[in-house]
Amino acid sequence: MRSFNNLMLSLVLLYTSSWDNFLITAAFFGIILGANSFLYREKIRDKIQEMGGETISISAKFGFRSRYSPHYYYIIYKDKKGRTISAECNLYLFGDVDIYNGKVIEDITQKKSDEAIHKKD
Repeated sequence: MRSFNNLMLSLVLLYTSSWDNFLITAAFFGIILGANSFLYREKIRDKIQEMGGETISISAKFGFRSRYSPHYYYIIYKDKKGRTISAECNLYLFGDVDIYNGKVIEDITQKKSDEAIHKKD
């Protein structure tokens, strides 16, 4: 990874001798960063589908991070029981998605059982 970063830095220094080349290089890096964000979100969606859930929302958690630290995201999803869960997840470029700190926001099964109890009364 370090050699890739050194290669990119040398390409930037080589091609930034004029403003046109600088703008082209900046656009190139912007496209690469946008593609990475899209791929990270797809990895999270795939992990949630693998667990039998459905993705509702994915938002990035901003803050300082080094290039070796994971990317952090806030996610909201429905699990296979129908509960809406808010959680945090982190992932590395070539690693797996880790979902943690899940909190149930809405439990549809609990609502249905409460409605059934109230109908009996």
